[in-house]
Amino acid sequence: MADADKMTESLGHVPVANAVKQLKGWEDYAKKAAAYTAARRAAEEAKRSMKEVMKKAYGLEGNIDFTVVGDKVNIFKVLAKKEGRRRSRDLSVNPPR
Repeated sequence: MADADKMTESLGHVPVANAVKQLKGWEDYAKKAAAYTAARRAAEEAKRSMKEVMKKAYGLEGNIDFTVVGDKVNIFKVLAKKEGRRRSRDLSVNPPR
C-alpha cells in the first residue's frame, strides 16, 4: 500500500493505568464509554426482538430488517448475507514483498 493511500498511522500506545493517572477526564470517558456500550447492546437486543414480533405479526419469513423514518417503519427482506469482520493477515507467516 502506498503512503498516499494510508488513512491512519500508529503513534504508539499508553497503558491504561498511565492514562488514568496522566489524562484528565479519563475516568469520565471510561464511564460514558461503558454506558454507551451497554445502551448499544440493549438497543441491538430490542431490535432483534422487534424483528421476531414483526415476522409473526405480518407473516414474514427469513432475515428481515427495518428502519424508522419519520412516521413510517420501513421493513426490508435481507437478500445478502452480512460478511463478518475480515482478519488481517499474519505477516510473520507470509511477509509482504
